[in-house]
Amino acid sequence: VLDALLKGNFFPDKIYAVSAGSCHACSFLSHQFERNLQIITKYARDSRYISFRNLFFHGGVFGFKFIFESYKYITMKTIITESLKKFFTYTEYRELVTQSLNQDTFIVEGIDALPYIKMNDQRMKRLDKTLIVPEEIETFLKELKQPILWIVISEGWCGDAAQALPVINKMAELSDAIELKIVLRDENEALMNQFLTNGGKAIPKLLFVNPETFEVLAD
Repeated sequence: VLDALLKGNFFPDKIYAVSAGSCHACSFLSHQFERNLQIITKYARDSRYISFRNLFFHGGVFGFKFIFESYKYITMKTIITESLKKFFTYTEYRELVTQSLNQDTFIVEGIDALPYIKMNDQRMKRLDKTLIVPEEIETFLKELKQPILWIVISEGWCGDAAQALPVINKMAELSDAIELKIVLRDENEALMNQFLTNGGKAIPKLLFVNPETFEVLAD
C-alpha cells in the first residue's frame, strides 16, 4: 500500500506507526520504493539481517548495522544496475527525442508534450553546434584521471534537460575518464525515487557514480 502511495506521489501530513509498521513508515518517508519488499523477499533468511548470531554478538536478533548501513548500498547498487540495462548514449538519446516527433501525440500526465519535445529538439540542435566549454574547465576535465560514471535522469519533454544535457555531454566528451549514460525518468521509477527534490521527480538529475562499485558519490 505504501509503495502505491509513493508511486502516486501522495504524502500525508502525519503518519502513525507501531513496531514493524514504523520500519515501513521510515522507508516510505525516505522515498525508498520497494525497500520493504526487497527485505522480505531477498533478506528474510540472510543471517546478516536476522539471526541468533546477531543476538549473541550484538544483543538483538536484527542486524541493525546491515539494515541501516550495508543494505542502503546493496539496494542502490541493485537499482542502478537495473536502470543501466536501459541506458542511452547521448547520440541515442538525441535520436530518441527526434524520433518522438514522428508521433501524432505524446501524452505525459494527461498533457500532450509533443510541442515541448519539438522545441527541445531544436534547442539541443542549436546548443550542440554553438556550445563552447571555457578553457579552464576544459583543462580541468582533460586532467581527470580517476574514472567516473555520469548518469543523467532525463526525459525528452523536459525543457531544463534540453538546456543542461548538451552542456553535460560537451563536458563529458572532453575527458577520457568520464562515461556518460542517460536513463529515462518514467522508465526508472525506483532510481528516480532515490533522488526526489522536495518530494517531486524533478529532472534532469546528474549522478556522479563510481563505475566499479556503483556507489553514488554526489548528485
